[in-house]
Amino acid sequence: MVYSIKNQIMKNFIVVLLMLTGLSAIAQKNKNADTMQVYIGKGMGGILFSISTEEQVTERFGSDYWPEEIIIKQYFDEKTKKNVTIYNFKMKYIKKGLIFNFTKEEGKPEMLTSIEIFPPFIVRTKEGIILGQSTLDDVVKTYGYGQWGYSNKNQQVTKTYDGIAFYVTNKKNIKEFDKDYFNATFLPMVIDKIVITSDPKAVFYLDK
Repeated sequence: MVYSIKNQIMKNFIVVLLMLTGLSAIAQKNKNADTMQVYIGKGMGGILFSISTEEQVTERFGSDYWPEEIIIKQYFDEKTKKNVTIYNFKMKYIKKGLIFNFTKEEGKPEMLTSIEIFPPFIVRTKEGIILGQSTLDDVVKTYGYGQWGYSNKNQQVTKTYDGIAFYVTNKKNIKEFDKDYFNATFLPMVIDKIVITSDPKAVFYLDK
């Protein structure tokens, strides 16, 4: 009888262990599925700069986004003798952690110019930098020293490279740029936002 009870306990233990292992494998699979690779200056997840449309982004990431339009330029075109308005159109998937930025001009197709990525969405670069895990120090070791930028208004500090920028949160007001202070304070911090762009020379912040 004692032997039978021990056998039953052992069988139950094995069943529970197998269930936990299975759940762990599923969780890891889901986690890996959410880790999408970004391509510097090109795009991510089959969405490409200057090619993909608002409709294609919707097909890939869903229709639960918040649209936002901001006028970035207005001028009179001497050739067409018409007023031209150029917009920055945003598709904001805040809960997903994605913002797609388009340039739109009346009468012309929209052009995807940049993608902002932040948790809970997780991405990695081809070189192995992972959003929410890698530090700015890892970034510098991978891509070189790059260019510092910061915004007191947005409470962010960034390392900018051709076609990509890596961000960390900074809640202290910065009065002026100090290279040694930036190196000591921000290089050890984990990146909490990545922006990839079609403009290789885009400067995201220099808030002096």
